[in-house]
Amino acid sequence: MARSWRGGRFPKLEEIVRGALGEIWNDCYVLDISETPDDARFKSIGQDIAHTCDEDFASSRVSDIPKNTLLHQSTSQAAQVLEKLVPISMGGKFEYGAGLIVLFRSILLPLSDNKDDIHLLLGAANSRVLAEN
Repeated sequence: MARSWRGGRFPKLEEIVRGALGEIWNDCYVLDISETPDDARFKSIGQDIAHTCDEDFASSRVSDIPKNTLLHQSTSQAAQVLEKLVPISMGGKFEYGAGLIVLFRSILLPLSDNKDDIHLLLGAANSRVLAEN
């Protein structure tokens, strides 16, 4: 699959079989950028990453996600993925709730319906609480 991204052709979502991702699928989400690339809509959110938020953001836009959440942190490089046309991984820390410092790592991968144009972004992220601030 990495060969697809390096060759300038983007894999389809169907090529990334949920079963092949196993438990990782619960830490994944899919963004639909076909309507508004600068404010994508969540097509699906895995149950583990969804539980990191205090409310249900299924079908929400990225702009609806609070900044102090794993979902927001992991989608922050979406514009860069669309500009560079390559997967981008990132990591960092953010403050969550009442002074909890959270370490995270994530990746965003461009996907296509026709192998040439990006229609979706597949994201995955995980985190752990580092310390109280």
